[in-house]
Amino acid sequence: MKFREGDKVEFIWIGELKQGVVTEIEETKNAISYQIKYSGEMGMTWLDERDLLSPAPVLKVPQCVADWYEANKDKLDYNIWRYIYEWDGHDEEHEFWQFMNGINKHPITILNKMKDGYEVEKEPKVSE
Repeated sequence: MKFREGDKVEFIWIGELKQGVVTEIEETKNAISYQIKYSGEMGMTWLDERDLLSPAPVLKVPQCVADWYEANKDKLDYNIWRYIYEWDGHDEEHEFWQFMNGINKHPITILNKMKDGYEVEKEPKVSE
């Protein structure tokens, strides 16, 4: 796996998972080394390709799902199903359920993944 300058990467540093960005690449006959900029004591380090991972993709959800999650995330550990089935999604209800129950999607799995972070899907631009 080769990385390019500007790629986000993950690596283990002193027993902790760190995230950084590739800032420079050195390639020899036997190895590829990457200079990684990250937040921490050193701020920069050189690592071999085998020591780097691509970060897990960030879960993308529609705005209505993000809104529901933010309004209910403190209650989810208590009784997640109650909040899913009592949700009054107003005008977005159809889009919410379409996303939560779509092909290969499971509401509990989605909500648990959202605890680790998510991004709101960008709405397509309407051209006039």
